[in-house]
Amino acid sequence: MEPLSSSPRALVRGPRGALLRATEPRPLGPGQARVRVLLAGICRTDLHAAEGLLPVPEGRALGHEFVGEISEIAEESNMTLGQRVTATPLLPCGACGGCEGDGGCWAPRMLGVDHDGAFASSVVVPWRALFEVPRSLPLRRAAYTEPMAASLAVLKAPIAPDQRGLLLGVNRIAELTRRVLESRGFHRLKQLPAGAPLPRDTYDFAIETVATDATLDGLLRAVRPGGCLVLKSRPPAPVALDVALAVRRDLRLHAVGYGSFREALRLLHEFPVEDLLGEVLPLDRFEHAFALARGSEAAKIFLEPT
Repeated sequence: MEPLSSSPRALVRGPRGALLRATEPRPLGPGQARVRVLLAGICRTDLHAAEGLLPVPEGRALGHEFVGEISEIAEESNMTLGQRVTATPLLPCGACGGCEGDGGCWAPRMLGVDHDGAFASSVVVPWRALFEVPRSLPLRRAAYTEPMAASLAVLKAPIAPDQRGLLLGVNRIAELTRRVLESRGFHRLKQLPAGAPLPRDTYDFAIETVATDATLDGLLRAVRPGGCLVLKSRPPAPVALDVALAVRRDLRLHAVGYGSFREALRLLHEFPVEDLLGEVLPLDRFEHAFALARGSEAAKIFLEPT
């Protein structure tokens, strides 16, 4: 066997956390493409998956934010070999009514959780999940497409720039979401850390980026009757929500996943995110990279598999 450093490899969920192992490229299935990973970002979801806080099987390659280049395509498509791409991490099943229509997959598989992910020399995904990345876009910005699309998702909620809003959280995704909203004219937005005392009946809408029993309870009371609570985060375990309180206050609960990846790529050429982009470390230094990612929300940490 070749040394691990020169053979294809992946960072996988092990029995006691993440571990690096040599891999063998698997054959492509219908509609799939193989992408050589150039850069991948570390997200809280990846840390939760590595730590066993999410139900991820042992041996699953982790990671869902990446940029790479197509190295193989199973069949004719509108993509080409060598094309620089990123992907939505919610991979279509290809068999449900949503995939056959225009509504989107009803049962998508999460890259790095339900499907082998991008902390690897290469990743196999349906080519229909790929988006072309202009070569003029720096790699760290290109690998930041998924967070940008996640922040753009709040614009799908029934909220308006002239309303008084609350953004709960001071983490990196909250900061990016704040910048997205302000760029769209939301200037009556107040940002508070999770755990801060919240006034009652004050805001037309609130966006959570830290979902716990306590934060949701506070937000249900901070939004005025008839207002909107936007659910944004992906906690690793279920949290309690007082449905009776939401009903009594006639609140709208609006969960958002992703906005447009194409719009995210367009914005990333000039959008102010450089201070949110952190170190790039080789894949074999993943333990240090994970420690940096756990220790601070200030900047995104990246892994370079190749």
